[in-house]
Amino acid sequence: MKKNEVRYIVTDVVSIPVYKLASKTEAYRQATAPGMGTVEWYSAANGYTFPVNRDRSDKTQQLSCDEDSHADLYTKNGGYFGIYPYDEINVKEMPKQAEVETIIHADSCGYDFYGPVKIFVTYDENGLIDTYRIEGKDEQPCEGETEIQFEDLYERAEDDWNDTYRADIPGTMEYDRKHEAEGHASGTGEMDAEAEQTSAVEQGVASTAAGQSAHQPAGSAAEPVGGTTVVRCRGRPKHLRRSTQADRQTAERRLAQ
Repeated sequence: MKKNEVRYIVTDVVSIPVYKLASKTEAYRQATAPGMGTVEWYSAANGYTFPVNRDRSDKTQQLSCDEDSHADLYTKNGGYFGIYPYDEINVKEMPKQAEVETIIHADSCGYDFYGPVKIFVTYDENGLIDTYRIEGKDEQPCEGETEIQFEDLYERAEDDWNDTYRADIPGTMEYDRKHEAEGHASGTGEMDAEAEQTSAVEQGVASTAAGQSAHQPAGSAAEPVGGTTVVRCRGRPKHLRRSTQADRQTAERRLAQ
């Protein structure tokens, strides 16, 4: 038994699922059956405000497409029937399931289709899909478009419900944010390492100075340590404090770039 397949149109800001349906009956019902999410019956009895059950005695009833959905039916003899919001749906002209070759349905969640289709896309500077459309088998690409196959779309791991893969694709917002965060963490790590090194030097200098001060009169200056004159004071030696402030400012400028 065939199963539905899913691939994803990956853009810089979102991944859009595209389902290849194995059942023609499922596809036809999704596109044309009231209550399945695409079309509903409405009546003048309630001002065409809320969906109603089909009542053939109510001659005011109209079949209408939901605002966030649409469907395209391509027949075997080359005909076409569109189901779109705000367009009148002539039920008498709607092709029967047996007459249909290709069904394409779309809503706010993505796309699904049955039968032969063509997928046309354009790409951005990062190689991600910029514009896209799914059409019947006889459609031709517009200028700048590339025709691709369903199998060329991105195949996500079944358990990756949070689309974590997007953080590994250059050009996506998730990828940029991940690398910005990693850069910030790296910069912070470098600053912490520098601070630890500075602290170790300070402790060593302070210990040396304390040892020397034990043999000198109070208030006298310490001898040079490692070629640098250390001035005793309450707190850290001043030249190390200045050095630490300068390093921090350099790191902040690096992170800001």
